[in-house]
Amino acid sequence: MHFHNHFLTAFLATSASATVLVKYSAAAGDSPSALGLQNLEGWDFGGGKEPLPWPDNQPQNASVYFKNAKDPDGIAAAHVHKDYHFRRSEYHCLNKKTEVDTTYYIGYKVRFDNVDFATKAFQWKSYYDASAGYKDVIPAALIFRKDADGKDNHTIHFEAQTVAKNGNRKSYWTKALTMGKTYTFGIVVNTSRKSGYMSLYFNGKPATFLDPDSQATAQELEGDFYPDRADPKFGLYDGANFKACDSWVYDVVIGTELKDIADVVGIVL
Repeated sequence: MHFHNHFLTAFLATSASATVLVKYSAAAGDSPSALGLQNLEGWDFGGGKEPLPWPDNQPQNASVYFKNAKDPDGIAAAHVHKDYHFRRSEYHCLNKKTEVDTTYYIGYKVRFDNVDFATKAFQWKSYYDASAGYKDVIPAALIFRKDADGKDNHTIHFEAQTVAKNGNRKSYWTKALTMGKTYTFGIVVNTSRKSGYMSLYFNGKPATFLDPDSQATAQELEGDFYPDRADPKFGLYDGANFKACDSWVYDVVIGTELKDIADVVGIVL
């Protein structure tokens, strides 16, 4: 990992060419469908806990949903919920629309009330061409793991796979979160296959990555995060113990410059 001037460039960017690609604001009354394609998925216990595709004619129901509501404090938010026997309640953004050699700025304002071990709250999900013989992978994710005292699973990790097709995902940043508190995340993804990088903002401040192997630190993680195609996904996915999970999504913005997400993430330009 190395320091570069991408942060400085982002802060100084004032080009009129900035484009907001995706925008969801619960306070503005936006429908969650503004995020893109809804993904719901259940578990087939009789088949060895393999996931079941959600039937095309089956709408969200009381067991699994991503819908506008108000959080426990009365603030407008999308309530994301999945019961213990469900694997996925997400929205898939920019489906088949992301491009190579592009920088995406992703803003995410969210509160978590219940999370299971290994629940993913954000995925930068890659989809390979089946003819290439590769499986789908997740080059980056925000995922919950065990707390330091081992009692619960409220520590969120930024995990990334820097080698697109053959690497292993590692944890480069962690933060113990308080359930019922609102947080903001800013995720920057550059999809160059030769000089790609990712960076992270937490509550408006740049996060520092720590390589768990080399112990090197940096505010940008270099790598190829765009094997063939990769799209952002938000909500609740997976979980090892099949517990009911709940989160509240207030805002999601995806743009082409840092200023597109600054208000949502709390970044002072």
